[in-house]
Amino acid sequence: MQSVTNEVGDPFKQYLDGREAVSYLHALGFTTATVETVKYHAYYTGKLPKPKIVGRQAYWSRTDLDRLVESL
Repeated sequence: MQSVTNEVGDPFKQYLDGREAVSYLHALGFTTATVETVKYHAYYTGKLPKPKIVGRQAYWSRTDLDRLVESL
């Protein structure tokens, strides 16, 4: 995965696809997180809002992922 740096020097984008979301969670210390973990919390537990769908790709915002981490 190619790292993208925003204007603040942060290596992650604001909206992340499934793989990028998992990489972000791994960077936060949740090393056992998978794409299925992200989907589970979005569709079953409600701890993560459902993703924005663009074409056939799902994207989660970093702020939503941060809220998920706080709720765990």
